[in-house]
Amino acid sequence: MLAGDAAVLDEARTAPDATHGGVAPGHARVAKNIVVLLASQLVIWVAGSGLGILLPRYLGDTDIGRLSFAISLTSFFAVVVIFGADTYLAREVARRPESAGVLAFNALVSRVPLLIGAIGAAVLLVNGLHYAGPTKDLVYVLSGTMGLTLVNSVLAATLQGLERMTLTSTAGIIEKIISGVLGVGAVALAGMGMIEYSLILLAGASVSTSIIAFHFVRVARLSFKFDLDVSKELFRGGAPFMLWAVALLIYGTVDITMLSIMTRDDVVGWYSTAYRFIGIATFFPTAITMALLPNISNVGVSESRPLIRRCLDIAMLLSVALTVFFFVGASAIISFLGYPEGFRHTVLLLRILSLHIPLTTFAMVAGTVVIASNRESARTKAGVIAAVANPIMNLAAIPFFTHAYNDGAIGAAITSVIIEVFMTSVMFALVPRGTFHRANLSRFLRAALAGAVMAALMIAASPGGLIPMALLGGLGFGVAALLVRAITIGDMTSMAGTVMRRKNASAAA
Repeated sequence: MLAGDAAVLDEARTAPDATHGGVAPGHARVAKNIVVLLASQLVIWVAGSGLGILLPRYLGDTDIGRLSFAISLTSFFAVVVIFGADTYLAREVARRPESAGVLAFNALVSRVPLLIGAIGAAVLLVNGLHYAGPTKDLVYVLSGTMGLTLVNSVLAATLQGLERMTLTSTAGIIEKIISGVLGVGAVALAGMGMIEYSLILLAGASVSTSIIAFHFVRVARLSFKFDLDVSKELFRGGAPFMLWAVALLIYGTVDITMLSIMTRDDVVGWYSTAYRFIGIATFFPTAITMALLPNISNVGVSESRPLIRRCLDIAMLLSVALTVFFFVGASAIISFLGYPEGFRHTVLLLRILSLHIPLTTFAMVAGTVVIASNRESARTKAGVIAAVANPIMNLAAIPFFTHAYNDGAIGAAITSVIIEVFMTSVMFALVPRGTFHRANLSRFLRAALAGAVMAALMIAASPGGLIPMALLGGLGFGVAALLVRAITIGDMTSMAGTVMRRKNASAAA
């Protein structure tokens, strides 16, 4: 992790949980979990999202649009079914691990009626809106993932609260290998279509859920006792998280639904393909926030400030590099992947949506601090505002850009970035005072300077195509980051050293 500037280092040395070796036990545990989760997220990206970006080459923009809509719709209903159990469980199990089995069992049982209702609602919706047959079939198949998502989310969140995340990460890797390698292989090599691909997605989710369930029984064990009071607590406690998740999904994906209604399937395909690339960039902040939440929920935000600041520094550093890569390299990426001609529209969308990356990264880290501070209700209110504002803005933006440029997705992309700016500002305002430091801003500005060097080198290498651009730009960013001290050699060895000390301590015990 990053060492931070002088003020941050001074606070780290004098923190109440510091140990003789200068490494707090909680910090070492978080570092270990970040390394594990980062490794798994990277493999998941390669096996899943990385291979998934090949799909447009073989399915075309129309089928990609249909598939994206079906995934978006069933994901929305899955969030309602989970009803905030995942985040609430992770936090509460970290605080009272002895109740893990009771909380998990009641979370599962109490949500079965929601599951039944959600599947019925998804089926009724696509029939009521008279979607084409292929789209309906996709929704029917993917509705089967809702139950698997419920079990997976509840058990994985409980294990997250217990800080036992290694096997859940492995399960995610296996799922993405099945859906990515087998799914893309079936489409690219065997000539299969959307329905076969969606069935492979369902199979991958089934295997992953089975692995997590087996691991959970060994680690925590379900307590097969229904407790009405516990179920009520889970619904009350999970409600703000559910509302947040629904709001997040609405302001994050309602544009896909609106594009599917107001434009054409190919436009949805351009937009969802650009979003798929941007989604790749969340793999590192996801690893950080999953590892941070149990620790700071248990220890407290004020005691965890040095750790939070260091995690933010390194997450923002990577976000700058990814933003530059997607913004400058958008056209080269589409050409390199051999997408059909229609996907030339994705280039501009990818550049616009790349502005999401640093905003989303900061919001994810700050949002984790907000949750650990029990301020999720305020965050949820902001999410509801964003969820209302997004479709209202899109009602104007999509038709305008459809008429002016024959591409309503441009309006949806601009609206999406504006909403993300709003949410990032809210997360900053909700974080407890003093959590972040001006040293964090200093590190970010230095990273931005390194990003400017990277952009210049990528543009210079652009005649050679994507690979020279990526190699020269990446090398230039790394060297520039070291020269301007956006990162130091000590920073790069800090996490590895922390994890090794944790490993040696565990072995000695």
